[in-house]
Amino acid sequence: MYLTTRGIILRRELVGESDINFTVLTYDRGKIRMRARGARKLNAKIARHLDHGTVVTFELKRTGSTNLCIGSSDPKVIISTRAYSHYEAAVVLLRLAETLAPYDAPEPSLAAVLENALASLVTEPATSATAFLSQHIRAL
Repeated sequence: MYLTTRGIILRRELVGESDINFTVLTYDRGKIRMRARGARKLNAKIARHLDHGTVVTFELKRTGSTNLCIGSSDPKVIISTRAYSHYEAAVVLLRLAETLAPYDAPEPSLAAVLENALASLVTEPATSATAFLSQHIRAL
């Protein structure tokens, strides 16, 4: 069965020589785990879309209990390692959302709040990371 869904990458784990497992908080399917085969190869186009904190539209192939990511499009990179002072705050928000969201239970409000919180982290660099976290953790 083939599916298309949009979500925020919460966690990324490198597996073997060329695969990536990742956890995604989707708007319509809740938190799901996916595998991208061959994503770490030099010529893989999908690899740049699979960093944590990225909002991406995924094309999935569901085989048994495994979700295989067969494509991605429309990446919206919200956080980056260049803004390191806020990067740690963003990682805390991603881990908190991963803890709160149940698997395979749609949580569109949680995904929307997380995306808005990460976007405001980039647009409001003047706030300290601790002030930002205390403000947005209440929303989650």
